[in-house]
Amino acid sequence: MVWIMGLVSLVALVVGTIAWLQEQRCGLAFESISNEVPWGLYIVIYFFLAGTGGGMLALASVPGAIAPEASRVIALLAFAFLVGSGFSILVDLGRPARAWRLVAAGRLTSPMFWDFIGLAQGVAVSFLLALWRPVEGSEAGYLRAAAGLISTLFLFGAEGWTLLIYPGKRNWMHPYVPLVLFAEGVISGGAVTFLLLKDYWPWLPILVAGLSVVLPLLERAEEWFLVGGLRPHFKLVHSNQLRLWMGLGALVLLLLGTESSFLRVAGGILLLIQAWIGKWAMVLIPQLQMPYEQERMLKKKPVYRPAVWEYLVVAGIFGLTGLLSGVFLYFI
Repeated sequence: MVWIMGLVSLVALVVGTIAWLQEQRCGLAFESISNEVPWGLYIVIYFFLAGTGGGMLALASVPGAIAPEASRVIALLAFAFLVGSGFSILVDLGRPARAWRLVAAGRLTSPMFWDFIGLAQGVAVSFLLALWRPVEGSEAGYLRAAAGLISTLFLFGAEGWTLLIYPGKRNWMHPYVPLVLFAEGVISGGAVTFLLLKDYWPWLPILVAGLSVVLPLLERAEEWFLVGGLRPHFKLVHSNQLRLWMGLGALVLLLLGTESSFLRVAGGILLLIQAWIGKWAMVLIPQLQMPYEQERMLKKKPVYRPAVWEYLVVAGIFGLTGLLSGVFLYFI
């Protein structure tokens, strides 16, 4: 199974690299990003991979959530996902040199600067946790857990601050946005954990699925009661309804499924699809949502349709993530 995963990932990586080189040669002519919709598919991938990697980093840090040896594997998988999310930022910037300029000449008040720092420290800490294996229950073990959890909170805090780049989108400006990102990361990271490993806390799948039901309910309440003057976009409402039903379906499947059954696998995949829909809705739909007075004045809303080249580059990013994950699963 790992060999198949590695082969498919390698093919996807090669195809994605060719597509990215074509984008580099032809510029932004092949992309769908514009001034009206500046964040596209690459940023969706970033939030999905970084969120899942951050969730796995948190689970690898909590004592007792995963067996010690399995914790090392999950930390390495978190490393792979965070590296993949970093490459999604690079391709979104268009030229890799722009990333260096953002960091080297970045301002301390820039959300993008801290987003890079948060991602970089997450990559470093996840790899460190994989190498650092103290005795469970020792002072070093608690220090390891604290380092991982602090790193996770820093990562999601930086992500939440990045959403403030668009100050007109008031539904992104609530202080609990990093907590929502953290919860979504635990859901998708937990799904990857119990799909690939067996040595985890038995109630982990049920807790993750339960969280996937509660979160859309809270976000739905936020849409109607806390947005304050914004008319909830119908696509955002429908996406939360869909995520709610998917969370309920995953919860039922995981309650009925055993450790190695098809139902457990189906429930985990359903949670990952739910996480993907959540990131898509979070990144793209709020860009089209604005106060009702402004919305009436628009004759046409911007519509984002990813270009074929963007899908191919995204396949390459997933290929890189899958290839790194396959190597870690095979050799460890």
